[in-house]
Amino acid sequence: MEEQQVKDYLIKGNTDPIEGIWEDNTRTYRMAIVRESDRKKNRDFVGFTLSADGTFWQNGQVKAEITRKGNAYQAIYYPKDHRKKQHPIQINGRIMEVLGSPGFWTRTYPKYENFVSAANPMISFKQVDGNTSLLTILSFRPAYKAAIDSILEKNWEALQHSKQLIIDLRNNPGGYVLAYEKLMPLIVTGPVKKADELFMATEENLEQFRKIVTDNNNKVPENMIRETLESLDKAAKGERNKPVLFSKGDVQQYKQPESTPPILMGLA
Repeated sequence: MEEQQVKDYLIKGNTDPIEGIWEDNTRTYRMAIVRESDRKKNRDFVGFTLSADGTFWQNGQVKAEITRKGNAYQAIYYPKDHRKKQHPIQINGRIMEVLGSPGFWTRTYPKYENFVSAANPMISFKQVDGNTSLLTILSFRPAYKAAIDSILEKNWEALQHSKQLIIDLRNNPGGYVLAYEKLMPLIVTGPVKKADELFMATEENLEQFRKIVTDNNNKVPENMIRETLESLDKAAKGERNKPVLFSKGDVQQYKQPESTPPILMGLA
């Protein structure tokens, strides 16, 4: 199916939220996901490349086979090495995360106004009983910082008075330090030395970093954009293909809750 055929199909409406044209966060791959029920292959939707790097992937190759049960999606997902792997999929607005796999996908067609709301199924809080709280965070990407901050602020009283706090990070692919900064007072008891961040100053890295920090879709905080661009500008004037200091680590002291800190238990 060609791209225009995909768009003609999608514009008719009555499509599933997972259907559309998606672009990965590196802007290397574009994938169309459309309904294609095939019980022999145990799939409800198929994802195939519309554009690729031409080295690891070619246009038109199947990159994901997806099933849906209720509101849950499960995918047989093929990464760069083409090895079949199973992953759950989470969709929020026009962001799709293949949980347990690095990166994320942004829907480029059809367009959606909403990005990631504070009411986010990937970020949740539950009072298990009178002594135990459960905090689930399935991503620390910049797009989810507002949702994480919101859930922490709304439930801060319960969190800091819980005797036991379970933090569920299963399938969380990681992300940015600032995304979990407000969680730190609950999980550290002393000064924290943040590590220096370095990257290779190649033309590809410099260009990719600029795209990431200036793309409004990523909802990167303004101070992070400013500091990152300053680092990139310095790197651009320096030697190529050398490690460049991206962010200098410093020592941070977090104010502890007035109550006794909870006993932490993790699900990772």
